[in-house]
Amino acid sequence: MPFGTIDHRIETESFKNAQGNTSSVSRVVDQPRGRHATTHYRVLGYFDKHGIPSCKLGFSLVQCRIETGRTHQIRIHMQSIGHPLVGDFQYAKKSYRAAFEATKKFLPRVFLHSFQIALPVPRPGADPERKQQHLCRLPADLVYGLNNLVEDEKMNRRLEKHMAAHQGWIHQVFGSPDLHHVLSEVTSLSAFRDESSQPSASSKRARHY
Repeated sequence: MPFGTIDHRIETESFKNAQGNTSSVSRVVDQPRGRHATTHYRVLGYFDKHGIPSCKLGFSLVQCRIETGRTHQIRIHMQSIGHPLVGDFQYAKKSYRAAFEATKKFLPRVFLHSFQIALPVPRPGADPERKQQHLCRLPADLVYGLNNLVEDEKMNRRLEKHMAAHQGWIHQVFGSPDLHHVLSEVTSLSAFRDESSQPSASSKRARHY
């Protein structure tokens, strides 16, 4: 499904070394013992695996909205439904690691960015329900990574039709943030392409910031 809600509970696991000291901490989906966590998600666009060795599947640009703030919540929840974040070697299964190694040259880190935050208005007498919305554009390194991928136009046409039939749920859950502002420099996805910076017809793959 190109959209949905994940409500798997999340548990923290600690690992001890030979001296009995905690050496690492990981977090896993654990329904009986874990803490409540809710993540809503929707696909914004699909990209092809074209030109990337060891990659059997394509890529998705996904918007998430979290109702809880568990550590690594988005990373764990997306992995739990079989769609780990690109570059997330800590939580992704081994079968994804060869593809992540192949994308390191243009996606050197976990592809995760907080583009919107809402804060209460800090004024005496202000409506407690009123929030200040702050948007942050996708950083240059992640823009560069997306612009090294090729849009899957066939899948995106299907996506557009599918999401149009569920606009009520999408607006209720995600509201209407200015994604065109956030993704204005992403030239590899037509839905967010700035008309003034479209790549030429002879080159679908853009390699610039």
